[in-house]
Amino acid sequence: MRYTLKSIFLYLLLNMSFIESANAREIKLAVMNWPPWAIVDQEMNASGVVVDIARDLAQLLHLELTTIPCSRTRCLRLMKEGKADLMGTLLKRPERELFLHYLEPEYKTSDKLIYVNQADPTQINQFQDLYNLASIAVVKGTKYAIKFDEETNFRRYSVAEELQQLMLLDNKRVQAFIMDEAVADYLIAKHQLQGHFRKAYRFDDVKKKSYITLSRKSDFAAQRDQFNAAMAKIIASGAALKYLKKYTQ
Repeated sequence: MRYTLKSIFLYLLLNMSFIESANAREIKLAVMNWPPWAIVDQEMNASGVVVDIARDLAQLLHLELTTIPCSRTRCLRLMKEGKADLMGTLLKRPERELFLHYLEPEYKTSDKLIYVNQADPTQINQFQDLYNLASIAVVKGTKYAIKFDEETNFRRYSVAEELQQLMLLDNKRVQAFIMDEAVADYLIAKHQLQGHFRKAYRFDDVKKKSYITLSRKSDFAAQRDQFNAAMAKIIASGAALKYLKKYTQ
């Protein structure tokens, strides 16, 4: 009976009519390039796992999805100002929760890894060994692991996107880079860099959960319960894995 009541509750939430307003039918997704989760091509067309999930979300809630390709920094600013409604590929951080609602459940969990050149003999057995690295390529504005993010003494080399991290390491302009494992595996395969890099260190804290978020200044912020109910339905259907396979196989 409990399961039946829960199902009825979700059904009612998903079928509630939204309050009509001038722009109520359009919902804007801020999309930064972070393949395979979010992909922005040279023509500024957006695709990827997050875009497909957001499209399902919009369909369930009878909304029309539009995408806004942007850098991570600009995407976050659009969300903070309420000029975009949704954004994916984000970890929970207290400073972000000030202007974002994190839709439950998360759409993925992942590990963050340190990569070095395949021929680099450097061994990284514990967190303290990271201090010995000459430089670590990071993407500006990206959150990786709390302990890593809070450490100010690492020699970071900031770039605009993940592919630049790979190129810097491949050309030996940095000694290492840090990246989401699925993203790194995708980019390495896509650009035929197999065998160029070695996974040197895996952060041993809890799995990082990534969420699709809703701006607290969005016209839809008051409907957060409906968004959460829709997300629960989408994730339960196995959509996240289906879409990941679509872009990686």
